[in-house]
Amino acid sequence: MSSRRNKALLALAGFAALALLSWFFQREEQAVPLSAGPVDTSPVEPHAGREPLWQKPSMLAPRGPGPQPSGEPVPPIARLPPPAAPVIEEVSADKTSVCFNEDVLVTVKARTPGGADDAFLRYRVGGEAGPVVSLRRLSLSSKGGLPERGGYTVSVTGRDGTHATVPLPDIEVKDCRLPNEFELVHSLEPGSGDVVRLTASPIGHNPDIDSFLAKGRDENPRFHPVRYVWSFDDGTTVETTEGTVVHDFSARAQTALYSYFLVRCEAFDAKGDSLGASKALELKNPAFEVFMTKGTVRLLAQPGPATADGEGRLTVPVRLWHQWGTPITVKAVKLRRHRGLELQHADERNPPSRPAVEELFPDHVLGASRIASGGILTQIQFEPERDREVVAKEFRLEGETAEGWPVKGSFMAIRPGLDPVVRRMLVDGEWRSKVLRARAHLDKADVTEKEVMDLEGEGLYVELPRAFRGTPPPGFSAPVPVAQAEEW
Repeated sequence: MSSRRNKALLALAGFAALALLSWFFQREEQAVPLSAGPVDTSPVEPHAGREPLWQKPSMLAPRGPGPQPSGEPVPPIARLPPPAAPVIEEVSADKTSVCFNEDVLVTVKARTPGGADDAFLRYRVGGEAGPVVSLRRLSLSSKGGLPERGGYTVSVTGRDGTHATVPLPDIEVKDCRLPNEFELVHSLEPGSGDVVRLTASPIGHNPDIDSFLAKGRDENPRFHPVRYVWSFDDGTTVETTEGTVVHDFSARAQTALYSYFLVRCEAFDAKGDSLGASKALELKNPAFEVFMTKGTVRLLAQPGPATADGEGRLTVPVRLWHQWGTPITVKAVKLRRHRGLELQHADERNPPSRPAVEELFPDHVLGASRIASGGILTQIQFEPERDREVVAKEFRLEGETAEGWPVKGSFMAIRPGLDPVVRRMLVDGEWRSKVLRARAHLDKADVTEKEVMDLEGEGLYVELPRAFRGTPPPGFSAPVPVAQAEEW
């Protein structure tokens, strides 16, 4: 009897052990990160309760602790279903009838089937970038009929080139002119994908012909702004007395392939009258792109203004941060010291030599090797003796997340007071190639920015660096192409 009872107890214990083991493996399977396990190619149904990979607070946030990736991490984009064409759900305009030079705000709502590729959407509205854009100077309407759209379309592009295109909504463009026109233009600062220079200015005046003929004066005087109020669509505003402002968008959340901002500027004249203009900005998000396509976490950097002490030592503060959900560890730091004389007097016949690569300890250079998502502030110093001829220090950083994803980043600390041409050569590889070619073409040690741009208008830089355009100086030979984005 006792033997039978023992056998029953052993059987029950075995079943319990099997159940416990089954539960354990199921739990482990749920904790596996995106880099492990088979690729999930099943279609994502709307409202199925599945979060997209880029779900806020950050698409970069790890999905659970899980084990570290084994070998090379599988890029998260490989786990997405096959791409499907976007669906344009709605295109609306804030006005149905405008004068020829009057702004109209167009808004586009689009999605992808199931929402799996929403973070890859890219918008073009009448040639402008963004889901909300300001358009002006559309084609005039034909007499008594609908406006000619003149080929104006709304196009939304998704992953792997999938796209959808529809015409602009019907907007009556009347043959009339607003008295004054105000324009807002933008450009990225050289070597930056985050810092934008915006310029607002009056660009045209349409006098009141009737009042001029009847009274001999223009009842619509020209607009002369004295004050500008800027809104950057990221929660910040600023007021200036100049029509140019520089704004840093590096704090944006990089949860999609592109971020869009509708920047507005309202200008006031001395009497308090105002004119406004809007401009849609498109900024690519490298942190999102690199992680989704390569499985690499991007370490972001932003140098600040340099300061000097009484001993001639320069210090450049640099903020380092990332958008990963847990702290990352920097394991390697490499440094190149760029010397000014080599950049100032080099051309394609005598290109500047590549600085030697120095390997440094992260704690010694950065002050810390562990960086939380909030970031750290590190101090890069130029010593008065050793760095006397050094105009810039270029750093490459490599590390790893707690889950095993690789981390990479780079930044450059530049000595203040450099010649603008040389400074831009440091951060813009294409500009450096143009300057070197211009010096060889003109046979001059120094060239101005205007000379470089004038030669571009003459076609000197077509197909750089594969071909030479223009008249080379005696003894010139075309340079050997060199990859711009090298790993070192």
